[in-house]
Amino acid sequence: MSPKKRNWIVPLVLIALFFYMAVRIFSLNSAQPKVEYRTIIDYFKNQQVAEYELDFGTGELTMLLNDEKKTTITYAVPNLSLFLQDTHDLVEQYNAEHPDAPIKQYYDAAEAMPWWIDMLPLLLTVLLMGGFWYILMKRSGGGSSGMFASSGSRYSRRITPSSAVALTSRSRFCA
Repeated sequence: MSPKKRNWIVPLVLIALFFYMAVRIFSLNSAQPKVEYRTIIDYFKNQQVAEYELDFGTGELTMLLNDEKKTTITYAVPNLSLFLQDTHDLVEQYNAEHPDAPIKQYYDAAEAMPWWIDMLPLLLTVLLMGGFWYILMKRSGGGSSGMFASSGSRYSRRITPSSAVALTSRSRFCA
């Protein structure tokens, strides 16, 4: 094949790869049946929850129900404080009514971010300001690579009294 006929192969392969990856990514979310927030709260209201684990970092809730199958439900909690506010009284009420089998609650703390991630906004701001300063200095002719380095003042010839007289006499006749 000539090179002109093969020019369409690479874009076609890239487009096909893009669509394949898009289908794979969007199909991952549809693997589990969607559970609504009100259904999760109804499990607590109907006293069907035996235990649950809540990860504060990811917001993932894993519940074990009080049914014959011991069903486990996983749910991504959209708002942790609202969830805790909604379920706190329900869990307390259930635990008061069933002191022999209270709801087991497990909370996983969010992992602490490294200190250098907190410094990234400051570092990016300093780098941007430095970049703008550098560009402005280059465009205005300032800085070390601007006026002084290219002025050629070191290389000018030395003016002696006789050459000064010659320069002034030439300038009178040229005008």
